[in-house]
Amino acid sequence: MTSEANQRLERPEKKEEFGRNVTVHAIFVRHGEKALSTEHAETSLTPNGADQAREFGQGLGDKVKGYASKTDRTIDTVRLAIESSDADKKLNFRIKDELGIAYNKDGEFSRAIHSQKKQILGEDFASLPVAEQHNRLLAYEVWSTNYYLSFRDKRPDPKSEAPVEVASKIALRVDLYIKMADRLHSGSEITLVNGTHDYCIAAFLKEVLTKTTGNETRTGFDKIEDIGGPIDFTESFEVHINTDEKGEKHIGLSFRGQEYSINMERFGQLVTIGKQLKEQQHENNRG
Repeated sequence: MTSEANQRLERPEKKEEFGRNVTVHAIFVRHGEKALSTEHAETSLTPNGADQAREFGQGLGDKVKGYASKTDRTIDTVRLAIESSDADKKLNFRIKDELGIAYNKDGEFSRAIHSQKKQILGEDFASLPVAEQHNRLLAYEVWSTNYYLSFRDKRPDPKSEAPVEVASKIALRVDLYIKMADRLHSGSEITLVNGTHDYCIAAFLKEVLTKTTGNETRTGFDKIEDIGGPIDFTESFEVHINTDEKGEKHIGLSFRGQEYSINMERFGQLVTIGKQLKEQQHENNRG
C-alpha cells in the first residue's frame, strides 16, 4: 500500500466537511404550454411553451441539475430552462419515472376526462375570442383536477395511478433531496429542477401542504380553488432544505408566494407507500 493511501486511511474525512450550512432548492415545475387536443393528453410544447420554459430558467442559481418525467414536454421544459439559466455549473440531466403519472390512455378515466373536455370547451372553441377560450380552458382544468383528486387513494381505473400513489412518488424525490443535504460539502448550494405535471403537483400538495393561521393548523385542501386554482404552465412549488452549522435541517415549502410547512407525519407515510410501490414494481418486472 502506498504512503498516500496510508495517509488517506489515517485521515478520515471530518463530518464537519459535509452537511453544514447547505442549501438545497428542490423545484417541482409543471411543463410549459402544450398543444391543445381534445383527443390526446400527450402533446408537445408550443412555441409559447418553449418561451415560458426559457423564462422560468432565469435566476435558478449558480449550480443547477435537472430531472423530468419521460414526456417530451417535461424534458424540453427542463432542458430549455437550464440552457437559458445563468448557472455556472449545469449538471447532467436525468429522466425519473417518479415525476410522471401512469394512466391508461384507453381506460375509463381517460375517456371521462376527454369527454368532459369536449363538453366544456365546446364545438365552437376555435372560433371564440382568446379571453373566452382561456375561461373555458380554466373551467376544464378546475373540473379535471378536482375530479382526479377526488379518487384520493383509489385508482380511477385499474391501470391509472391513484392521487396518493402519485403523491408518494413525489415524496420519494423530496426525501432523496432531504438526505442529499447530508452528503453535500459544507457551504454548498444547489438547485434541483424537476419537470412534472399539474396532477402530480396538486396531488402532493393536497397531502402535505400545511398552513397555520392563528390557532388553526390545516393540512391540504378540499378543492383546488382553495389554493388559488389549478396548476398553470411552468408554475411550481419549491422545497427549501437548509442545514445550520451543526448540520440540523430546516425544511419548508413555498407556493404561489406563500410559505408553508410540510406535514412530516403524512410525508413519512407517503414515502413508505412510495417504497412499497417501487418494490412491487420490481417484483412485477422480475415476474
